Amino acid sequence: MKSLQDLREKLRLASDKFDASRCHILQPGEYRFSIVEAKLEYDDKRQYDYVWVKLDCDGELTQDRFPINEQLLWKLRALLAAMGIDIDSFDPQDLVGCTGQLSAEKQADKTFYRYSPL
Repeated sequence: MKSLQDLREKLRLASDKFDASRCHILQPGEYRFSIVEAKLEYDDKRQYDYVWVKLDCDGELTQDRFPINEQLLWKLRALLAAMGIDIDSFDPQDLVGCTGQLSAEKQADKTFYRYSPL
């Protein structure tokens, strides 16, 4: 049945596109990254604002969040420093298109991303 074969092919193509647009946790290693999306969000459960970014790391998509609280501001500062962005003039939208180096490190069952300049 031709229409059923066409439908299966369309579903397969749609599934491939969906998989390509999804973010994944990176394997340990060094990556060049480019920020493709960035926005300010609020975590209702933890009660803090954070900057959320989607990164293209050598063709693989991943995401990271940078909580805006006293204990974790170092993480956002490290990202901004890696891209040469001054914290005083920072706007999440300014991050889109910025590039840098990312090191993915596995510790126990978690993966951490560390940022540095190219």
